[in-house]
Order: sequence, then structure tokens, then C-alpha cells
Amino acid sequence: MTHAAADIWHIGPLDTSGWVERDTATPHLGWAQAALESIGDGCSLARLAGLSGDAFRFDMRKRPEIDAITVGAAGSLYTGLEALGYSPSIFCGDQVAEAVDLIWGELDAGRPVLARGVRGAHWGMVVGLADSGESMGVRSEGIDWMPSSKLLGATGFEIVAIGDRVSEPHYPEASAAAIGRALKLLSAGKAAKEGPLSCYVQGYDAWGALLAWFETSSHSDIAATAPFALKEVAVCVARRRTGAAAFLARAKDDWLAAEGYLDSAGRSFREVASAMRELSKLPPFPMDPNGLIDAGTRASVRRYLSAGRTRDHEALEALRAAAQVIRRL
Repeated sequence: MTHAAADIWHIGPLDTSGWVERDTATPHLGWAQAALESIGDGCSLARLAGLSGDAFRFDMRKRPEIDAITVGAAGSLYTGLEALGYSPSIFCGDQVAEAVDLIWGELDAGRPVLARGVRGAHWGMVVGLADSGESMGVRSEGIDWMPSSKLLGATGFEIVAIGDRVSEPHYPEASAAAIGRALKLLSAGKAAKEGPLSCYVQGYDAWGALLAWFETSSHSDIAATAPFALKEVAVCVARRRTGAAAFLARAKDDWLAAEGYLDSAGRSFREVASAMRELSKLPPFPMDPNGLIDAGTRASVRRYLSAGRTRDHEALEALRAAAQVIRRL
């Protein structure tokens, strides 16, 4: 497709500052909510977090890492947008012409395009094209114009297009499907059988991996990791579980017969979030002259991680009971 050199299109300005750091989601969902709002879709952030499955995710490798926070983010966005009745698509690669055609079609329809990797690993939106598609207008902290070839093919860069809306969401059925996805994400297992996510474990196994790292790693490794990755992971889990509780508070209106179980799961998720917030507030782990972490600090970390794991599992059991009720209706 050929685009005229003079064609410039962009959305803006959008005030996303109130969305990208809300407690009910991780940043990619905040950007997705802002993008939907810009096209007149009033889907709440809590609903999007639940329908996408992102509110129920927790992924780990052998140690806490910031990259694990956004594992499966594009796939979660795809799932959430599809549940809302859109026809989303994901693009990652270095084929500039193909990407420009996808973006141009979305912008021409009045929709911004979600993108990861606009600033390091951060999410933002493609809101404009210029110079026959050779330049992209990317909104993250502001609107910056960058060479398309510089972005496409860069490590971690991927695009999620919202697509046309092909149907209206049916929330009782959509909520039931989201609970089914939640059961898979909260259960022990691998994030994927093969591919780049095959090295990640999820749900109950992710909690186990985190506890095992804490119990078996050297004190120096724990102290070096805790101020950054461990606290970032704790904050992310807190946001997601807060979102899970908020989603279930809405889902119980769709499935009143399962209200008690959904309330129970919501309470457990809020307790997970509380434990993770307390963990994230711990000061830098002090080391004594022998290179050991203070015993009180270790006890606190162990208590918060154990509480998170236990309450997450209790939420899983309550959701299993809710799913059984829903299936019988």
C-alpha cells in the first residue's frame, strides 16, 4: 500500500497519566484502557483486567525478574479485546511495510495502536504516521516522532491493534469464560509448553519458585535483587490481585448464584495484594558484618510470601467452586 508523503494522522492529546499506574492494572492495561476510551468504549479497567486474564497472572523463572512482569502482555491484551467484541491482531518483527499498513489502517479508522518497546520495554501507543510511514508518532511520556525502521525489529517491540468491533460483549458469558481462564492461570504449571514462555512457571508454581529462590539463594544475592526486581514483582502482583478482586465484584452481578464463592475469592485476592504491598515497602535489606540479612527482615519476607501463596490458593479453590455453580446453571 502506498501512502502519500504529506499524510500525517495522529490522535491527541490524551491524558493517560491517571491510567498507567492505577492499582487495578499493570501499565499495558492502562494504555489499552486509554486507547479504548479514546474511541468511545467505556470498559472499566477492572473489567479489562479480568477479561484479559492479566489480573490472575503470576509468572516466574528461577528468580525474581522485572521482565516477568510483562510476560504474556500482548496475548492478554488480545484476549481482553476479543472478549469485548473486537478483532485484534498482534505484530512483531521487522517488516516495516507490513507494520505500516496495519498501523495506517487502524489510524485511518480512528484507533490508536498499542505498542511495547517504545521506551526500553515500556508500553505506549502509536498515534501517528508521517513521511509515507517512515516516521511513527509514539505516545509514551509525550508524543515523539521516531524512524519506523528504528522501532520495528527492535528487541521487545510489538504491536497490538484493536481492530473493528464485530460484536457486542455478552458479559455473563464473558465473565464465565474469564473465570475459566483464571483457573488455568492460578493453577500450577508452565506458562507455555513450548516457545519463549516455556521457561516460565505460573500460578502456584510461580509462588513456589519465588519461595525456593528466597530460601536457597545466598544472602548477598537476595539483598542485591530485593530492592529492584523483588519489589517490582510484589507491586505488580498487588496491582493484579486488586484488579482481580475488582473484576469479581462486578462478575458476581452476572452470576448471583455464585456470589458467595466470588466474594470469598475477592477477599483472598485483596489479602494477597495487601501482603505484597507490605513486602514492597520493606527497606533495603540490611547486611550484618558476616554478610547475612537481618533475621527479622528474612522472617517478614517469608511471612509475606507465604501469605500471598496461601491466599492465592484459597482464591483458586473459591473460583473452582464458583465455576462448578456456573456450569450447572
